Amino acid sequence: MQRSRLLSAMTLAASILTASAASFTSDFNNPAQTGFTLNGGTRPNGVNPYPVIENGHLVLTYNENGQQGSFVLDDLDGGSAIESFTAAFKLQIGPGSGNAADGFSFSFGPEITSTTNTGEEGAGNFINVCFDIYDNGGNEAPAIDIKFGGAVIAHAAFTKADLVTSNLEDVKIELTRAGVLSVLFKGQYIHKNVILPAFAPSQGQFVFAARTGGENANQWLDDVSVKTTKAGAAVTPTITSVPNSVTINERGNTSFSVEFDGTAPMKFRWLKNGSEITGATGASLSLTRVPFSDNNAKIQCEISNASGKVTSQEAILTVTADTLKPTFAQVEGSGDFTHVRLAFSEPVDKASSEKLANYTIEGLSISAAVRSDAPNDHVVVLTTAKQAEGKEYTLTVKDIADTATGANLVATGTQAKFTSFALVGGGLKIELFLDITGSAVQGLLDAEKYINNQPDKTGYVTQFSSRDFLTDSLTDNYGGRLSGWIVPAVTGQYEFFIRSDDSSQLWLSTDDKPLNAQMIAEEIGCCGPFEEPGAPETSAPQDLVAGKKYAIYALWKDGGGGDYCDVTWRKLPDATSPRSLAYIPGSVLATYAQPTTFVSPTIAITSPADGATFETNALVNLTALVTPASGKAILRVDFLELGKVIGSATSSPFSISLSGLSEGPHKFIARAVDSSGISADSGAITVNVGKQSLEVVLSQIDDQTVWKYNRAGVDLGTVWRDMGFDDSTWPSGKMLIADETTTTVEPIRTPITRFNDASEYVKTFYFRRKVNFGFVPDAGVKLQLRHAVDDGVVVYVNGKEVHRLGITADPVEH
Repeated sequence: MQRSRLLSAMTLAASILTASAASFTSDFNNPAQTGFTLNGGTRPNGVNPYPVIENGHLVLTYNENGQQGSFVLDDLDGGSAIESFTAAFKLQIGPGSGNAADGFSFSFGPEITSTTNTGEEGAGNFINVCFDIYDNGGNEAPAIDIKFGGAVIAHAAFTKADLVTSNLEDVKIELTRAGVLSVLFKGQYIHKNVILPAFAPSQGQFVFAARTGGENANQWLDDVSVKTTKAGAAVTPTITSVPNSVTINERGNTSFSVEFDGTAPMKFRWLKNGSEITGATGASLSLTRVPFSDNNAKIQCEISNASGKVTSQEAILTVTADTLKPTFAQVEGSGDFTHVRLAFSEPVDKASSEKLANYTIEGLSISAAVRSDAPNDHVVVLTTAKQAEGKEYTLTVKDIADTATGANLVATGTQAKFTSFALVGGGLKIELFLDITGSAVQGLLDAEKYINNQPDKTGYVTQFSSRDFLTDSLTDNYGGRLSGWIVPAVTGQYEFFIRSDDSSQLWLSTDDKPLNAQMIAEEIGCCGPFEEPGAPETSAPQDLVAGKKYAIYALWKDGGGGDYCDVTWRKLPDATSPRSLAYIPGSVLATYAQPTTFVSPTIAITSPADGATFETNALVNLTALVTPASGKAILRVDFLELGKVIGSATSSPFSISLSGLSEGPHKFIARAVDSSGISADSGAITVNVGKQSLEVVLSQIDDQTVWKYNRAGVDLGTVWRDMGFDDSTWPSGKMLIADETTTTVEPIRTPITRFNDASEYVKTFYFRRKVNFGFVPDAGVKLQLRHAVDDGVVVYVNGKEVHRLGITADPVEH
């Protein structure tokens, strides 16, 4: 029997109170239970409410768009401050729409009232644990975050599949009287002993809340248990785990930490040889670039509160002297042909590294040597006479010391060969000029750093787009420039198309001189698609000769939010829809750079083996082997699942550890990014958790898979879902099949109109594809869907509905 509960204000009844503690429990099987308030709204039918108690659990949201529901416990302690609590419950997120959203939060604080209704970001500025499942840009989600004082103080990234499990998963949240918070999910610590800065006991209420938006998910609760302890007399601090002694190399980094008990708020002082370390006022101490003079230093932590203080036993810091000689890590020329950048293996002394007599380059005079400041004090830039284009030079250095106590000198006769910049085919140069407000390109043109040609960031891209370099939307208020030369393979007239967020301009020269370039297209607003001729974003036909170099560059300006700049072209009389054109490829682009700039690194995941199986809740370590092209270094390796970065490593061995992976198959790739900004992906591996699984790809969004479609704009009933339905008269095309007026996440490979042959606007389109599944599963089949739709979709397999997004079950207006 289904039991539903209407929104109402409940009276305190089911809470158990004592002089020092209180508790609340519910398995949601008692329809008369009180002690809480539900806040929400009504479902799409305008009648049924949510949240509701049904079938022995609490529904905060259904997998329907635009819902926000909360479950607020009455004040368990009658307005008294509490010093600690333990909350345990089961949380289900999913199933939901194709990109399930938005998430769940658990909050406690004095700002919460019986009417508080919030979403995945939590309520108030006290304690919030946020299960955010939707990434709004910048890879901030999916994640489980701890927020305190309105700020995120602990972040743990997840794959969406590991949070949106469609099962009731165990959650436990513990706060100690010392102001230390821990979060367990599926039986594993996600955050352990996170210190809440300046925490003090407080009165307040608890709220469990969830939200959906343009995407959705079921978000349910069950078996809720909350136990609190009232604040009592202050307890003097005690140390439960002392700082450990450590041994590090000279100029290395290390940290010390202490675990403790007692009544918050606490104060911390770290001591070195009995003297206070300035600024060290937390429960952990981080030391960077530790000098050899700190060898055998005695490290202690003093903890105090209103009741007293305690000092830890001494931890010994052992520093091993650096006896290694500095070596070259990287040597490269520059686009102005008058500078050489040297990167040493370690920081070098300023005086010796800026002495001109310590450098010689055969065939070039050197007029200046400048060492960068920390943290880049391993980098020296030489100013030279004009370098010949594409010529190999030999650099010799002597008497350059590192910054170790022993001042190790480079080995006698240390040399490195480098090749000066040349016009290299394969892509364009990208430059970013940061901290420029506004969204008009003129703001970039007027900026002093642009006028002086002083970009803040520089890299290279292998197609006429900023997206490979700016892989997220975290950079705001900047101007960008993509520049180089275009060398068409075929003589003809070409139309150019530009699109951007925010405004942009495209400039083309009639020859190879950038100074002769004229603006041929511009976006004065934001975010439109590639447009047909006649729009300002599209150029007039340009006469280009095969094999001739033409200087070309695009400027764009970002004022916040999303950001990108894309350029494409087509040769007349090609009438392909601009929206389905690919970006101009690197095969016809060139720029001045070092010869190996566009040579990609090689990368492979070496561990675990493809097809490896791990026990449930086991730790999974991913390791990649990476080799950069000559003259370049690896900046980082990102590990991805389903296109989402789940972890990164910046030094060899490139490895990350994953915990709490959901049962079933997980497919991973690794992506290496080198010092030119060029990336390469490894082959994929599949890891099975809990049991071995077989992945079968039935259909993909690509340039191979063909779908049948119907755009008649009439109701086809249910017969079209049948296996034997005759769709032979339907047209076919490759996905995406769309008439889209904004930028899409995939190329539009089959452009269609929004109107049928009778010029009537079509609201509902039908798509069919036949696939073969030749396996007999012994443990069931899990269907994984990825779609790009606007506004909604219903998916059927052999006539049975398996997925619904943004379309109600009520009759659809066709």
